[in-house]
Amino acid sequence: MVYNLCMTTFKPFPKIPRYTSNIIVTEKIDGTNASILITKNEGVENSFNMEACSKNRILSPGKDDNFGFAKWVEDNAYELIKLGPGQHYGEWYGQGINRGYGLEERRFALFNVNRWRIPEDNYKLAPGLPNCVEVVPVIGEGEYSDKNLEGLMAYLRRRGSYAVGDYMDPEGIILMHQRSKQLFKKTFDQPKYTLSEMDKELKKVLGDSTDANL
Repeated sequence: MVYNLCMTTFKPFPKIPRYTSNIIVTEKIDGTNASILITKNEGVENSFNMEACSKNRILSPGKDDNFGFAKWVEDNAYELIKLGPGQHYGEWYGQGINRGYGLEERRFALFNVNRWRIPEDNYKLAPGLPNCVEVVPVIGEGEYSDKNLEGLMAYLRRRGSYAVGDYMDPEGIILMHQRSKQLFKKTFDQPKYTLSEMDKELKKVLGDSTDANL
């Protein structure tokens, strides 16, 4: 038997991140996935292309739109260029889209809290954010534990949406696992609770404390 040796590129086994890593928890908004793709025109100074995208395709205003997102991007292009080159993912939500949140308008909330919020300043909005854009609310951070997540879920259910303050039927949360750079979701699968049931759930998880921080 003859073996032929050939030059190959060795690919090491990737490092496995710890499960109990730090996480950032944001509210999961119930709209439709959308993104804004901004690319620079090579060789042309200060010239950029901007495209509106759904989860699976590039959109255009009119029949090939997704709840009017492409038209909104077109109308706000001069402000949205502040996002800079790259693909900027978020949730397009509001009137007529899934929960709707009781809104008469539609809004776009970016997912990237590491870029568009300031962790050192209680996750306040970062400078340079376009005026027509939001960022998903951060509702907790710290080391992962099942109990802390249950507490955050119970508190969110009792408090209502952070994104739309008077809306009392939030969808759930998104976990951003910092070491693995992975996103996970956790939603409210049970029927909507009464206020007394929410209070019992919250007390069961948190005891006498109502501090929902991780």
